[in-house]
Amino acid sequence: MPDSGPSLVQTSLTSKQDVSQLLRVEINLATNSAPSSIPLSTTKPALGWLDRWDAASRRKQASPSTFKGCFGNVLALSRCLAEEGSLERAKGLLDALARFHGQHSGCLPQVAAWRSLAELRETQSLVARDLSKKREAVGAARDAADLWERLARLDAAAHEDHHGASLINLGSRLHEANDIDSAIVSFEHAIAIARNRRELKTDPEVFASLGTALQCLALAISRAQPERALGCVIEAAELAEAALDYEDRESVPIAMAAYSLVLRQYLVLKDYHAAQQIVDVQFRLLSRLKDQPDPNFCEGISILTDSATSFLQKSEYNQTRRILADIIACPMANRIPSEAQGRLSYLKAVCLMEEGKVEAAATEIQTSIRLFKDVEIPDEAQLASSYSEYSRILAAGDSAAEAHTACKEAVRLQRSFLNSATTVDASEKVNLATYLLQLSQHELDSSEFDESIRLVDDAMDICRQHPEVDATHDCLAGGYALRVKACLGKGDHGEVIRTAEGLHVILESFLEEENRTAVTFQRLVESLESMIPSLEYLGRDEEVAAARVLLDRLRSIQPGDSH
Repeated sequence: MPDSGPSLVQTSLTSKQDVSQLLRVEINLATNSAPSSIPLSTTKPALGWLDRWDAASRRKQASPSTFKGCFGNVLALSRCLAEEGSLERAKGLLDALARFHGQHSGCLPQVAAWRSLAELRETQSLVARDLSKKREAVGAARDAADLWERLARLDAAAHEDHHGASLINLGSRLHEANDIDSAIVSFEHAIAIARNRRELKTDPEVFASLGTALQCLALAISRAQPERALGCVIEAAELAEAALDYEDRESVPIAMAAYSLVLRQYLVLKDYHAAQQIVDVQFRLLSRLKDQPDPNFCEGISILTDSATSFLQKSEYNQTRRILADIIACPMANRIPSEAQGRLSYLKAVCLMEEGKVEAAATEIQTSIRLFKDVEIPDEAQLASSYSEYSRILAAGDSAAEAHTACKEAVRLQRSFLNSATTVDASEKVNLATYLLQLSQHELDSSEFDESIRLVDDAMDICRQHPEVDATHDCLAGGYALRVKACLGKGDHGEVIRTAEGLHVILESFLEEENRTAVTFQRLVESLESMIPSLEYLGRDEEVAAARVLLDRLRSIQPGDSH
């Protein structure tokens, strides 16, 4: 597959010796640049096995066992490099290994050759994903799934579980590439395989595979088929709870996390009573861990904090407060690590702001920032979130300059997090877009109209790349609203109209969606109200009339109503 990284494998190959030598070059480069966290026991064997292979090849005594030793150790090294963040180096090594496999795997039985190539393609798909090479990730994942399907046809007992797992990987890569229909087909195929395997054996891995496939399908269909998505996540959660091992504390957070997806789906359906019942289930599961504050207990607290955040995102403040109070009342709550306490303080601050208690909210958010900074390696994404909220609190307290500074710090921290993280969830990129819009508002308030527009454009570019993230819709609506105001501030009425063209697309999709949010609703109304004077200024009477009709239509409904 094509490689944009600094690999030497792009050199034209003329012989089997070239392939071996280029693989050696890549291993040496990888070994010399390997992070100190990768032990020599991982880097040295790769070269040692390649030496054995070359020696055996020269004697024309190359054996399957020598090939497997060389291939397996190089693949393990590439995976270690990827895990430690050396993604380009890992990609170069994998590309060299793919050529090596293509030249030399003829010494293997067909099944072994297919299996080793499938493992290689799966690893390539994950590295391509982490490098944001979505097309390459899909291609490699599809190759792997095709290979495992061939193997499963030959021996279902040995290979069908791998085939199911490869379909989950393929579906996930397709979902990331926004090919939702193909992703759904892949997940449904994986579910069918897992159900079939479940009838034949009760291995915990089969339960886990079925649960994962159900959860992935639910995420893919959550917007279009929310009721079906709910059924999927409920089944997955019930599987996770049924698999609980009373002797294994690690299985409890897994079950709690599965129920988190059920909670979120109930919130999508606005069944807040059912969502709260799911939180009660999570507290019941947590009670199994209350005897000691080990990492599993802390993970359980983190999952409950996520549940509180989910309610907060739906502006369900009373439910958020209830969960926070119950967490604080937990035995050993005082043993919760600083980072987890920082998240709780952040949620308290947001709830206090909703009550209009600005000073108390400021104190709580300052506590959150301090707690996040207390850990050995602060989580920059968590800090960015707290600084963003601190900026809002300061702005509400008429501290505009300090609010502006805090917002800049939120943007800086989030950018630093995205630049340093090995893998980044798309939602974190959209979080940066949200902070950029917040900073754009500060620039607008300071009459820095060009800078405000630049920040809006950066934010909207991010959002357009990640339509799969729920917050994208609100973010785009907010961007259009700010851009209209900034263009009006400049007196650039023509640019107001160009911006309005994009606004109309968002507006129409809003009017067709059942799951609307009050934030999007308000921003669209503001945008239309700001846009109409520009249309009047330019004498575009027909468009003024059309905009007023759209505005009246919006005002006639409420977020979440059908029409």
